[in-house]
Amino acid sequence: EEDALQDLVMASLHVADPRVARAVRIVVTPLQQAKKAPEIDQLLHRMYGPVLWRALSAANPLVRLNAAPVLADTFPLRDPVDEGEAETEATVRKTVQVLVGLLRDPEPRVRVAASNATGRILVAFWDVLQTADIRRLLNGEFGSLLLCAVVVLYSSCIGVLRSLPLTIISFSYPQPNRNHHQALLRCLLGGRPGRGRRHRRPPH
Repeated sequence: EEDALQDLVMASLHVADPRVARAVRIVVTPLQQAKKAPEIDQLLHRMYGPVLWRALSAANPLVRLNAAPVLADTFPLRDPVDEGEAETEATVRKTVQVLVGLLRDPEPRVRVAASNATGRILVAFWDVLQTADIRRLLNGEFGSLLLCAVVVLYSSCIGVLRSLPLTIISFSYPQPNRNHHQALLRCLLGGRPGRGRRHRRPPH
């Protein structure tokens, strides 16, 4: 664990080349995919917990760029054995706070990585996230852009997408704007204007 996995974790966060960081993350993907197992979840917490939060606030933008997707890979970063519901909720709130900061990062590439991480978390955990946390992630002028990106990247999640539009519109634009709403609905329902996209109907 200490000799192999910890070195991979450090490399995924601190290598200078983002392409190498992505390659390293691919190596640990099987562990992240097995996160539902409590012992694997606990292992990821031990491996990433001490270093990921520091990397997300590092002065070096390349470190923040590498850390943003890892935040989505390991969400929620918790110890399911020794931590209770209160600690998990605190971790989720901390993650949301960090993502909001990264979405406003001065480095454009970090903002892009943060948008992707936010979209992944929203799609995977929409039903369990608190409304206040969803609102914080989608509130502001980046909300509709983020949701269009989510639709493009994760359009196979038909069941999730069908539950998003009206709720997202209310979150993204607290003060309704007809043009914004129409543009967002076009994005959600049909992709680019004038070029409708077809989705297979889910099986009954």
